[in-house]
Amino acid sequence: MAPKKQNGHSASLLNKSMKQRKKLAKREARAMLTMEQIKLAVQKAEQKVAKAQKKLEDRQAHLKVFEAQVSAIQEESQQSSESQQ
Repeated sequence: MAPKKQNGHSASLLNKSMKQRKKLAKREARAMLTMEQIKLAVQKAEQKVAKAQKKLEDRQAHLKVFEAQVSAIQEESQQSSESQQ
């Protein structure tokens, strides 16, 4: 049996309501997808920042080693010049 037809007005309202819900669901799905993409981009950026921070710390430690070496050389040079005088 074919479904009973509703009057034209209520069918039109029902159809409009369904279209609106479908439209809203599509908009929500797009927003969720965009949100997931943004979350991934943020994670990637955080990883880059962490990597850069590690690199910076390594280079600062390396610099301190060289500064200590230069300081030791300068002290040695100063002591040798004082002993020659």
